[in-house]
Amino acid sequence: MVELDDDKVIQNLIYGWGNQGWSAQTDYLKSCIQYAKQSKGPFLECGSGLTTIVIGIIAKIKGEKLYSLEHNEEWANRVRLYAEKLGLDNIILDTHTLKNYGEFDWYSVNREKLPANFSFIMCDGPPGKTRGGRIGLIHVLKDKMKPDTLILLDDLSRESEKKLINDWKKLIKMDVEYSGLNDPHAIIKVKPNI
Repeated sequence: MVELDDDKVIQNLIYGWGNQGWSAQTDYLKSCIQYAKQSKGPFLECGSGLTTIVIGIIAKIKGEKLYSLEHNEEWANRVRLYAEKLGLDNIILDTHTLKNYGEFDWYSVNREKLPANFSFIMCDGPPGKTRGGRIGLIHVLKDKMKPDTLILLDDLSRESEKKLINDWKKLIKMDVEYSGLNDPHAIIKVKPNI
């Protein structure tokens, strides 16, 4: 059986996905796989792509759902096509326009359609040029996170993501670790709000 967390397998997946420059890279994808295996769902993903397929496979094996938010309908259709070909009926990939929430733009999610608590969240969207970047995750969905929810935040090579962590710390209690030499990302564990 092929091990998804093998470096060569991951490199082949990234190359085969064919979205260089935008696709998850080795370090981040390895972290996604590691923490998906350890987490008990449901899972949430902000920004769909290769991670949707890889983590969707892990979630299916575990009997869990992966909720994926995407703002680009054309891209979402590509990801859906691959998910359908692989029989990943546990992936709920919804396309949401980016909505003005006042000081930031973020996915216009229907909160009632989402589960009460996520155990694992991958945050690689919306795109970095979005007003407010990815800050909306905590503003819009912090009540959908329980203590010990794990959040992976990609693209820590950008100053905006480094600043984002400090902004999030004002909204929720969390522990933060940093990982990835070539693809820096944060591993955030939500703490009880006591």
